[in-house]
Order: sequence, then structure tokens, then C-alpha cells
Amino acid sequence: MSRPVARKLAVGIWLIAVGAVIFGALILPACQKEAQYPNVILISVDTLRADRLGCYGYKSGITGMMDFWAEKGVRFAKAYAPSPWTLPSHASVFTGLYPTEHRAIDEKINIDSEAPMLTEALKQAGFTTAAFVSHIYLGPEYGFDRGFDDFVLKPNATADVMVSKAKKWLKKHRKENFFLFLHLFDPHTPYQPPPDYAKKHYPSDLGVYVSGTTKDVMDVIHQWPSEEAQKMRRGLSALYDGEIDFVDNQLEVLFKFMQENMLDQNTLVILFSDHGEEFMEHGLMEHGFTLYEEQLLVPWIMYFPGQMPAETVLDEPVNLIDLLPTLLDFLGLPAEKKPISGKSLMPLIRGEVETLGRSLLAETTRQGPDRVTIIKDREKYMYSPPFALNGRSFGEYLFNLQSDPGEEHDLFGEQRKLAEKLKGELFSGGLYVQRRAWHMRWGKSNGKTPLQASISAAGNFIYVYKQNTIYGTNRRGLLESREYALDKSDPRRLRFGTLCQRANGVSFMTDPETADVSFHLMIDGRERPERIWLGDPSRHPGSGNFTLKEPVELTPGTEPPAGGVLIWSEPLWVNFKQILRAEVGDPIQLSPEVRKQLRELGYISGD
Repeated sequence: MSRPVARKLAVGIWLIAVGAVIFGALILPACQKEAQYPNVILISVDTLRADRLGCYGYKSGITGMMDFWAEKGVRFAKAYAPSPWTLPSHASVFTGLYPTEHRAIDEKINIDSEAPMLTEALKQAGFTTAAFVSHIYLGPEYGFDRGFDDFVLKPNATADVMVSKAKKWLKKHRKENFFLFLHLFDPHTPYQPPPDYAKKHYPSDLGVYVSGTTKDVMDVIHQWPSEEAQKMRRGLSALYDGEIDFVDNQLEVLFKFMQENMLDQNTLVILFSDHGEEFMEHGLMEHGFTLYEEQLLVPWIMYFPGQMPAETVLDEPVNLIDLLPTLLDFLGLPAEKKPISGKSLMPLIRGEVETLGRSLLAETTRQGPDRVTIIKDREKYMYSPPFALNGRSFGEYLFNLQSDPGEEHDLFGEQRKLAEKLKGELFSGGLYVQRRAWHMRWGKSNGKTPLQASISAAGNFIYVYKQNTIYGTNRRGLLESREYALDKSDPRRLRFGTLCQRANGVSFMTDPETADVSFHLMIDGRERPERIWLGDPSRHPGSGNFTLKEPVELTPGTEPPAGGVLIWSEPLWVNFKQILRAEVGDPIQLSPEVRKQLRELGYISGD
């Protein structure tokens, strides 16, 4: 923890001031009906990785406003997002819960109606509340409108538009006790800042032009590590900087407005990001898929002159789930009655403790099996069943973040006991359960080997993912998968076909877990049971049409035959909300407008 000696007196004065604010808020004249609190502006800059801010070490000088707030306030040096994508991470901010706890783990599931909501607590305390958000993931269908008096959703609006709307609302409500949530989406793909910002940041010596689209992003992945791909990545990174620069400029516009309207001295400003962004540090671009530091480390800054200690940098690892309890604690409001995983950070800010002595989690379900990581004492264990995304392999990893902050050296093999210890702690908390999963894999054929498959279950398929999803873009430049098509329209049946031109496969679970699973497989247009291996080359079904009632063990080292199929089962860890979803069905039905936007973004497919 960085605490300059000269700050001790300032911290003491600050504690007295905070005590006076809280005392005044709680001990009020009998004639006064409502407590008076500082105003709060909560700002989320979507997709902003921490190391692109000057106060976190970046040298480009593009975040002057954010750096000013950090210099004059409190900065958390190691703030972790609970998930590397927008919906679950923001839901965690507003509930104090991990994604598995609040339920909003994918595009079809909203925030649990029983989960606490920060805005409802503030509304009950007398705050006038408003939200200005620029992505449908933060919309009413997902439950984010709870507790807001005014809620404005303008999908994909730029920062200047959103700041302008926020200013108009603030001008109207500046004499009220308010809570304003402002969400700015600009750093997210496509990386297309205003032309003057693009020109300012784009390298003049690059020799190639990228427009910042999803196609450019996918071209980098598929052409990596060619010289052309590295140039394209450099161009995309520069455009990303341009977006951040533009957002920072608009935050300065907002802050000047606050000064002009005398709101800067009685308003707590909290700035954070929901997740970071990857630029091929670990083989992928964008976010949502991996749990490496570039996708999880985010800025978190709290600025309030006279009330938050200036020049305070806290090195204790924290998580965005801590924002709700920290804010309630600062305001002197009652702690959330419902159990939450977040902890108030005010004891750290006040200097009452040096550490909270706990582990932190982050998780994602995007385009594959559940992946989760635990971070404790600068050790980081990452769990994923083996699978691939755009050829990038996933599995179990262990990193020492103190000696290896870039996560370049996997220690899982040589420090297995430590990995198992962290794994035990991770899965002992009840958020994840072990369930039987089925795997079907086929080997690459030297020629073209048609494989037609129909898999049915005496129950529902609840957990289906491809062994390797390969993304590209279509003629409209929108994200699409390029491997075999998987028909999941029937909850009790899976259908697909492939020519086995590359090795791949499918994994799934069923509900109930012990449901019989029936396979009808046609290889080269006919049943070929000798080319269907059940766990190893010596076991085959009687025909290409068969039912498996019991688990099938995999013989270690067995790989699927070329143009043939290998089937087995094993226990996997899965977040328990997947099981809940199987029991209750999709909690929400997305509107046609939302489904259309999600399809255009490449987040969902089909109807």
C-alpha cells in the first residue's frame, strides 16, 4: 500500500470530515424527513484495460481527466473484474455478487430478481436516480432498471452523446440529492474514434490501414504471427487509444460542467471499467473468452475532494463486487441485508487494515465450457476443461503474478500441490458442482469423410459446446462461426454434419445427469461401428445406432481415429446456475429488437 508520510495529517482531517458527514446524515433534526448525502456519479468506461491509463503506468498521456481524479483521490492498483465481459461484470457491480450468484451469466439470463440492487438501496435512502447506458446488456430486459427514476438506453451511442444527455439531467436535478450512472461504450470494438482522434493516434509509419472493424480483429487472429498481422494489431491498438482519448476528453467536459454548476465539491465520482481488452498477449483479441490479467485488471478510482484522501494508492487486490458495500459504507447507509460476496473497502481506505486476507474469483461462460480463476496471495489458478477457441487451447494453469505479471510461465505441472490447494478452495465454496459430461471427438480425415450425427437424450441438453469454435466474419463484416453447424433447436436432440477436414468435437451435459444418451452416427454414408471408439480403440458399439446408459471411461492417451469418432464421459465442474437454468428454463425471452442487435454483434446465432 502506498501511503506518503505527508498524507497522515490529511487522512486524519479526512476521517473527521467523513465522521461529520456520516453523523450529520444519521443524527438529524426531528423535523427533517430525509437524510442528506453526497451526490454520487458512477462512471463505467466499457472495455478499458487498466494499463492504458497514465496513473496505471501508460506513457501516452491520453487519460488526463482520469489521472487527475486518481491523483486527487483513491486508486485501486489491482482491481479485478468478476467477468471479462459486459453483462455479468456490471451485474456484479450493482449486486455485490459474483456472476454465478446473481445468475446473469449469459445473454439469455437476467439478474436474479431476489439479488440486491445498489440503486434500490440508494433510492430508499432518498436519492434521485438516473442511468444513461449505451449497450443493451445494461438494459431493462436484464434487470438494470431496478431502482432508477430515469433510465435512458441508447445502444452504441458515443461518449459525447451520452455526456450531453447526462449534463442535461444533472442541470435539471442539480439541487437534489442524486445518483447518476453513466456508461460509455466507445473503447469496445469496432475501434472507430472520431476522425481527428484516429488521425492523432494512427502510426504514420505503419504501412497498412485498418478500419477497426471485427473483420480486422479476426484477420489478426487468423494471420498471427505474420508481419502483416503484427502491423494490423499495432493499428488496432492505436485506434483503441484514440477511443480512450476521446472518452477522457468527454469526461473532462463533464467535470467542467460539474465545476460550473458547483457540483464538484459535493459529489463522489467513482470511475471503473467492466473488463479489459486483449491484443494477442495470449493468442486472442477482444475479450470475454479468457481470464488473463489483460482482460481482468481494470481501473477503479474514487474522487471526492475533502472526503476521499488524495494521492492514495491501495495495492490490495480487490474486485468490482466490492463496489456496492464500499459505497454504502462510505455513505453511512446500512449494509446490505442479503448475503453478498463483496466486502467494504473503507477499512483499507481509512488505513484501519492493511489487507482483507481473502481470495478473489473471476468467471466466464463465453463460447465454451465454464472457466473460472481464483487469485490468492498473488498466486493464480485457472480452471477450464480442455477445449479450443480459434485454435487457442484452454486448460488448467497456475501463475505467480508477483514474479510473472504477464502470465508467461505456467507452473501447473511443476507446482501441482499448490494448484490442487487453490483448486480445492475454489470448488469448496459451493458456486460450482461436478456433473457428468459427455465428449464426442473425431479425427481429421486425409480426404473428405462425411459424418452425420444425431444425438438424443432422455432429458434436456443443458451444457453444449464445441471442442474448437473458429470465428470469422461474413460479407457484412459480422462475426460468424466457420466450423461445422450445430443444430441445438430441440432441447432433447443435437444434430450436425461435418466432412472431418479438421479434428473437432462436441461436449454436452444432460438434465437429469443420469439420462440415457442415444447416438445415431453415419460415417461415409453408412453405419461404421468399427470406427466408433467408446473410450479406447478396443471398445465399439454394436452398430451406428446405440444408447449409452452408463459412464464411459477414457483410456489415457487415446486420440480419436482419422475420420472416426471417440466417445467418453467424465465429471466436469460447472457453475450451479447452469443447473438452475435447466430446471427453470430461460428466465427471460429477449425482445426481437434485442435479439437482432445481439445477432449483428455476433453474440448469438439463429432465431
